[in-house]
Amino acid sequence: MTTEDNFVETTFQSSLPIKGYCHEDFQEVAETFTQNFEKYEEIGSSLCVVVDGEIAVDLWAGHKNKERTNEWSEKTLSVAFSSTKAALALCAHLLIDRGELNSKAKVSEYWPEYAQKGKEETTVEMILNHSAGLPALKTQVKEGGFLDWDYMTTLLQEEEPFWRPGEEMGYHMITSGWLIGELIRRVSGKSLGQFFNDEISKPLELDYWIGLPESEDERVAKVTPFRSSPSDKPSDFADAFRTDVTSMQRLALTNKFTIDAPCRVSRPHLFIQKGGLKVISC
Repeated sequence: MTTEDNFVETTFQSSLPIKGYCHEDFQEVAETFTQNFEKYEEIGSSLCVVVDGEIAVDLWAGHKNKERTNEWSEKTLSVAFSSTKAALALCAHLLIDRGELNSKAKVSEYWPEYAQKGKEETTVEMILNHSAGLPALKTQVKEGGFLDWDYMTTLLQEEEPFWRPGEEMGYHMITSGWLIGELIRRVSGKSLGQFFNDEISKPLELDYWIGLPESEDERVAKVTPFRSSPSDKPSDFADAFRTDVTSMQRLALTNKFTIDAPCRVSRPHLFIQKGGLKVISC
């Protein structure tokens, strides 16, 4: 239930005011959202649910920083990391829909230098569906390398895949931005950020960028890293990360990659708010 002064009433008693709107059919969502602050020590968050083109839930509460000195507002932006891949895919599929990019074609048709070290038969589709075999880089990345687009795409085109492309699948959590972004750049002549802005964000009047303007920095909530508790059971991913320095997991997350959250240029990030989505990318 939403009051006239923009507060959402819940059965669960919270020490924080929950602001926004919630349709009565989605009251259970508001209850769960509220409980996150008391049961799981959430600092700040927002949630917007759209059903059949209508906003059913639009909630926000808490603070933008762990010191709890800056309140979370309707316009606060939050980092959602790999959700950026949805924006990447949209850009690629626009080009596919226009017939400018063929998902069945070899990557080398658009990016000739990519056809080496076992990647000659890699298709665009394999890049898009995470079966290309490059979820991480075995080559040591130089300090600051993530900030250099040409350097990173050169490393990727010269890298030997972890498996024969198309035969296995593994989440390309760090490399997708450069792999898909370079295809977009080769086909359109535009950087990923420019293409997204010109073809999607501006036409749809979205509050969403790939490459966040400095003017929006103050709206971004600071990321507080998750700290596990002794009762948390490690996943297979976490076990491989801790025990095998040559694993894809370790290489993907530690090969000259540091989190400065939110970092303006270190890797693709997605920012979400009521009016849409925002992205920072390399």
